Amino acid sequence: MKFILIEIYLILVFSSLNNLFSQENPDIKEITKTVSITSVWEVKTGDLEGGLAGGLVYPGKLVERYKLLNIGRNDYRISVVLHLAAGHFALNDSSYKAYTKSDQPNPNRELISKLQEEGVRIELCGVTMANNGWIADNLLPGIIILSVGAYARIIDLEKQGYSYIRY
Repeated sequence: MKFILIEIYLILVFSSLNNLFSQENPDIKEITKTVSITSVWEVKTGDLEGGLAGGLVYPGKLVERYKLLNIGRNDYRISVVLHLAAGHFALNDSSYKAYTKSDQPNPNRELISKLQEEGVRIELCGVTMANNGWIADNLLPGIIILSVGAYARIIDLEKQGYSYIRY
């Protein structure tokens, strides 16, 4: 009797799982909010994607996706907050070479410039700067210095309604 109950239970469980996985997977092709879209990306790792800062690559992919969805540049605001191990991505070539102890220029320079052209704000934590002895002259053009620090900025943007994305 016990064996029959276990067998019935297993049949019910597996048939439920089969029904769950056999349902057609929906293809979401549009989003409902297409204006006043705001996001703040916390980028604190030095992870790379194809030799570039992953935390900068993915906001760029989001911008490209918005273009495909015909969402205009004035309909979204994206802030990328760099700190901790990701801070050096905002350095100019000479400072990047000194920080990385290599003769290679900052590979993220063009990506950051392109993001800025698309209206993405690239912001660098002032605490990270202080901890590394960096000043404004060490940074790429257009980098916004967060004297308040990364965490205070992220909290402030979240309180303003920005969606938080961690990389």
